[in-house]
Amino acid sequence: MPDNGVIYIATGEMYVKEARKSVDQLKSIMNVDVTLFTDTKINQGPFDNVVTIGESNSGFAGKVELMKKTPYEKTIFLDTDTYVLNDISDIFDLLKNFDICIAQNEKGYGFDELPPDHIYRDIPTGFPEFNTGVIGFKMSSELERFLDEWLDLFVKDKQQQYYESDVITDQQSFRVALYKSDLRHNVLPMNYNCVFRRCGYLNGEVKLFHGRLLNFEGVGATKDIDVRQAVAELNSVSKPRIYYRTIDGRVKIHEIPLYTKIFHSLVYDGMGPTMVRGKKLVKNLLS
Repeated sequence: MPDNGVIYIATGEMYVKEARKSVDQLKSIMNVDVTLFTDTKINQGPFDNVVTIGESNSGFAGKVELMKKTPYEKTIFLDTDTYVLNDISDIFDLLKNFDICIAQNEKGYGFDELPPDHIYRDIPTGFPEFNTGVIGFKMSSELERFLDEWLDLFVKDKQQQYYESDVITDQQSFRVALYKSDLRHNVLPMNYNCVFRRCGYLNGEVKLFHGRLLNFEGVGATKDIDVRQAVAELNSVSKPRIYYRTIDGRVKIHEIPLYTKIFHSLVYDGMGPTMVRGKKLVKNLLS
């Protein structure tokens, strides 16, 4: 078994279909070993290894348990609704110096609904919540203790039912477990986990798009946006940009009107630099 590899966890036929779509795309970009944990009997297909699991391994709790069973020393866990467009193998390089790599979540889930004396409120707000759909991790005794703590906190969350919104993901408990741990963690830029159904900020080319690849009912987001449209729009430029979802279900980059750019250039830089930029713009338009 290679030292480095990717794992997927898919319970149910539709999640397996989505995982196939995701790994087909991944394999077109990277030469990497892939293991699928599933409760569904399937042909091996694009997966290098298929591990059969039971019903007890379904849901968020099962995900954490199965991460401990990774066959690799350095692992990238991917949700089934991920679409890799550029090589992300440098996460394995990061794991030489870090225990875990993960991107910040743009949205926090339900902390305002917790009781005033809840232990989660002891975590400084400057320590963010992370998106657990893309995780690079290196197995060790410390990492295994962290996974045990994460699972224990998640199970308690489910039992207490503090969240009125009923949105109990594994991300609230992950944040607390990571804060309490001694793990060295690296925060990946959004380019490595672009949840394109929400508004956000990007700088550089997106490597991994995160959003439903098939249209079906299940845990997680629905398929509101076509990933191919998101890829075409968000990677049409690599400069710093803000994007949002339109009312008709597309992803769109927010464009600053030309007159606003000219006004700001005149106010902050003066006539000379503005004329230089204007000449460059005209030249580009005519070329």
